[in-house]
Amino acid sequence: MGVNQEIGLKSQKGITLIALVITIIVLLIFAGITIVTLTGENGILKQADNAKEQTEIAREKEIIALSVIGAKTKEDNSNIEKSELQEQLDLNAGEGKTVLYDDGDGWLVYFIDTQRVYSVEDNNIIQESSLQILEKDKTPGEFDGSGMQNDPYVIMSIEDLVYLSQMTNDGNTYQYKYFKLGKTLNFKSELSYCNTQTKAYNDFLGVPDDIGLLEALTSNQYAGFKPIANFWGTLDGNNNSIKNLYEHNNGNAGLFAKR
Repeated sequence: MGVNQEIGLKSQKGITLIALVITIIVLLIFAGITIVTLTGENGILKQADNAKEQTEIAREKEIIALSVIGAKTKEDNSNIEKSELQEQLDLNAGEGKTVLYDDGDGWLVYFIDTQRVYSVEDNNIIQESSLQILEKDKTPGEFDGSGMQNDPYVIMSIEDLVYLSQMTNDGNTYQYKYFKLGKTLNFKSELSYCNTQTKAYNDFLGVPDDIGLLEALTSNQYAGFKPIANFWGTLDGNNNSIKNLYEHNNGNAGLFAKR
């Protein structure tokens, strides 16, 4: 083989190697583009998941709407009973697939499999709600936290509010102590209580021994909530609210009594 032929073969091998490297780089680029297209923030897989989620949400709202209509039909368009609405939900979603809660001003429907919560207002508007609304107070009538500014006492239930009222009416001012609401509390909602039937505060509220806390605080037969008295601490609403506070007395009225 001559010198020129040998140089020519080496040159061809060099060109072939370069072409191979370039081909691999191009393939890697295309592979990267494909992966981003599939898995990126706006990728095909993400869009498919979003479409599936929206379809599920639409289906769950449809189940609720049909159940409300069915319960109204059975109740002859009068007030819907909880047991009837739950029966309709079991019929449309499947037995044991949902849990119904009385939220005072409407209903809350929890879908167990998808862990979604929907609020149903009196005018039948159905909206998604946060799972936080189902969170229960693990220590009702006690405050989590230390009461310091960076670790305030957390009020997570109606029982906590009544306990705070009881303590301040007994003379504890909580001076220099900090509190915050851990969730929105509705005196008419079963979700705002740990136990709507507790009798632990009946003597303090001045109601008969057989009356549960929810009835004691919302029925016009009784005085309702006793205002928090002589409170010298700080209460942060924490972007939450207190709803349907009922009081009937001849003195100060409100969440806090006038000092």
